[in-house]
Amino acid sequence: AALSALAVRNDGVLHEDGVVQIGVKMEFQAHQGRLALFFGNKAAAPLNNVSTSFSPQPALQLQPGPLAATIGPRQQQSQVILVQCGGGYADPPQVKVSFDGPAGPTQLILPLPLPPTKFNSPLQVSGADFFAKWKGYDGHETQVVFKLTAVPLAEPTVEKAMAGGLGFAVLKGVDPNTANFVDEGKLERENGADGTAD
Repeated sequence: AALSALAVRNDGVLHEDGVVQIGVKMEFQAHQGRLALFFGNKAAAPLNNVSTSFSPQPALQLQPGPLAATIGPRQQQSQVILVQCGGGYADPPQVKVSFDGPAGPTQLILPLPLPPTKFNSPLQVSGADFFAKWKGYDGHETQVVFKLTAVPLAEPTVEKAMAGGLGFAVLKGVDPNTANFVDEGKLERENGADGTAD
């Protein structure tokens, strides 16, 4: 639940248990991002040998900053990770958080909240341009059909998630079926290549 909430938000709790809370705060501009991980020690004893490592994701370049090796009782430390998007990808990288705590050596493996939509920018196009582009994807698109919890979805809810959280432009009046929402965005990449997503 935390990961899906962080897909449309840029701050929140990534993980929490009785010993540690890991929060995240992110900001993005075009193909670049800055992600800060906050490690809070909830225990009465220090966490020692604290370290992070990140799984490879060829489309993303991660540059992690330093992280203190010890987090005192009821204290917090942070680590800043600079991110650059070089292309499309499916699965975000994971972070392995290791530390020695009250129960001994501990490892947590968590997905980073970096879906490709974090690098989206909204693209406003006319209905004719949208459908011409859509027809060009014939046989190359991926579709997912799912049941909604509320039918129909309230337009402000969809606009908030698509435009505010996912970086898509909401194209009103493009589809004559008012039950359909049409959105368009561009995946910003380091090399500037067009990564339009409809």
